Amino acid sequence: MVSRPISQCKMLQISSLHSLIVIKGKINAFIQCFFAVRRITSLHDLEVAICNNEAIRMFEELELGPILQHPLVQHYFSVNTDRTEVFLFANSKCKSEIKERIKKTKDEKKAKKAEVMAKTLKTQGKANISKGVVLKGSKLGGSSGKH
Repeated sequence: MVSRPISQCKMLQISSLHSLIVIKGKINAFIQCFFAVRRITSLHDLEVAICNNEAIRMFEELELGPILQHPLVQHYFSVNTDRTEVFLFANSKCKSEIKERIKKTKDEKKAKKAEVMAKTLKTQGKANISKGVVLKGSKLGGSSGKH
């Protein structure tokens, strides 16, 4: 049998306190797992995920205080303690913005590369003509060179 400190045994005998300790442990584990799995997330996404997991409408129904005051939320999000509202910004919007910016950047790089190549070819063509260089396969004067 596992021996527990007397103070812990008395706390576990109070059912409401015991259920609060269990809920707090579940929420702490959920938040840590949530961040272990997701690289990009928002506080709104976390709150929605917790509510869905616990089958509640609002985080406050858990009676753990405001989500912004939760120690792990403050740690992961670096939230100021004077904040009172969660900004409604979904992860999907963030991801779509990032993807759009990456695509735009790639398109800009391709266009720049094509522009540089066109200028290079144009410059090389002018240089070859000024030096009197004839490109391979060109026929000048109609002569095949055989007499």
